[in-house]
Amino acid sequence: MLLHTPAQDVDNFKSFISQTLDIGAAGLQREWRSSERRSKSQLKALLAPSPGVETEPAGRCRMLSAEVSQRRQTEAWKVWFCQKGDGNWKISGLN
Repeated sequence: MLLHTPAQDVDNFKSFISQTLDIGAAGLQREWRSSERRSKSQLKALLAPSPGVETEPAGRCRMLSAEVSQRRQTEAWKVWFCQKGDGNWKISGLN
């Protein structure tokens, strides 16, 4: 498991994920990087959303494929997100 996202970058990363789910073109990768700090290695994430699907009762959902790297380690993640009534995205499953 990769090290955690630096605390000062958490809100920015969450916002980037939401933007990717809201407006990201299906299959196209968007890149995010944490801020650089001498004491920690930079975290890099390549995110690519799937086409949106409508489900019952979850509503609009998208799978987000992620390639996350830090130092010399890389992990691939696939995470299902569904949009709540207030417009926010919530993790609904890991694949």
